[in-house]
Amino acid sequence: MITSNKQQPFSTNISLTPSPWNSGTQLLHIGIKGYDIKPDKRPAANLVLLFDVSGSMRGKDRLPLAIKAMKLLVDQMNNKDRVGIVVYAGAAGMVLAPTTGDNKQAIYAALENLKAGGSTAGGEGLRLAYSLAEQNFDKNAVNRVILATDGDFNVGVVSGERLEDFVTRKRDSGIYLSVMGFGRGNYNDQMMQKIAQAGNGNAAYIGTLNEARKVLVEEMQGALFTIAEDVKIQVEFNPAKVAEYRLIGYETRMLKREDFANDKVDAAEIGSGHTVTAIYEITAPDSKARVVEDLRYGVKDKSVVKSSDEIAHVRIRYKLPKQEQSRLIEQAVTDADKIVDLTKALDYVQFSTAVAGFAQILRSETRLPKSGELRREIVERFLDLGFDVVREGFLFADLLQKVGFRTTNVSQQLFLVAGHVFQFDLVEIAAGTGIDHDNLLFHEKRRVLRLFQEFRQTGTTVQQALGRGVE
Repeated sequence: MITSNKQQPFSTNISLTPSPWNSGTQLLHIGIKGYDIKPDKRPAANLVLLFDVSGSMRGKDRLPLAIKAMKLLVDQMNNKDRVGIVVYAGAAGMVLAPTTGDNKQAIYAALENLKAGGSTAGGEGLRLAYSLAEQNFDKNAVNRVILATDGDFNVGVVSGERLEDFVTRKRDSGIYLSVMGFGRGNYNDQMMQKIAQAGNGNAAYIGTLNEARKVLVEEMQGALFTIAEDVKIQVEFNPAKVAEYRLIGYETRMLKREDFANDKVDAAEIGSGHTVTAIYEITAPDSKARVVEDLRYGVKDKSVVKSSDEIAHVRIRYKLPKQEQSRLIEQAVTDADKIVDLTKALDYVQFSTAVAGFAQILRSETRLPKSGELRREIVERFLDLGFDVVREGFLFADLLQKVGFRTTNVSQQLFLVAGHVFQFDLVEIAAGTGIDHDNLLFHEKRRVLRLFQEFRQTGTTVQQALGRGVE
């Protein structure tokens, strides 16, 4: 369900599925989907693009990719919007005064003139970017600084705590911060996440132009236009049904129990059309998968209603934009939310399960089996996914390939073919031929779907498909 109610700006979807990596546990999925603001109804944007042009940003996956990425964002701007550009290296400076979004040639020219060199005075750059945003502040617009960096702050303000305090103060003035990370090796993800959270913004790592298109085009409204602030999720488990639980991921977003109802404690923002999924792995009291023994002095309250079908109770707090008091949504998790077969779950549930499993493999999670069965299970999650997740599947399969993840499964071959189809820069192709980009992308997706059907019916190998040009 997708909500269109601004008073409750997101819908929730809860499901309980078997775990593909442990037959003795289950996965509780709590999904939040924000309502979509129609493009012609969106507020104006007052943006300051802040570029790290220090020497560490040399390399095609750093400043050159950041420039291409921001061009994609500028393509979405119109005459109501304002775009300014600030850079920092050994010193900070303004490259482009705020310019209307329809004056794309002026913005493109400023972007194309950016060069990398020098040390990194990130703190000074942030100060100048916020100052420029304040000079053009519009209370009816979205006011945001977008930082493009590899996160290597080595000159000036280098303490993450001091930067966080500075960004927090600016957040209270109505100017938010988003962080786009580029490059590998010295990328300081922890600092970038901390700063973005303090700035009521999002942090995203961009390693390819396809990822840039996903973040700054397909999810642009979610990245820029906030529909709910300080969103918090709290889950209480029924001890008669759940003996152990663990939250998979979100380590940097953990809250103290007492902070849930405290409206002064900052939390996450939900953007237009934004989707957030929290996954808990839970273990029943009688499961052989339990890893923690009962406490000698643990709670043994006989008043717990074991006959109840409630497994957990979910509470979600949020604030509407520019409001100080939070609102509360509550929902019980019951046996009715159970899905016996994971392949019968919604596509996004299957996909998020696969991503969560793969992330744990990368982190060498000790609770996962060491056999190759889990890896095959993860890839098989893609086999029957539909049109809406083709692109997500490709991006994930591309990551699988980069880290040496191998399988002979047909679904992996499908997504390698999808990777072949999407490896071209569709924006540049469209610009060179005069073809509408959205129309071109649609036809390329249709092409992948035809391949899906062919692989299912004939079992054609990826080498055969690529050998004849993937018709």
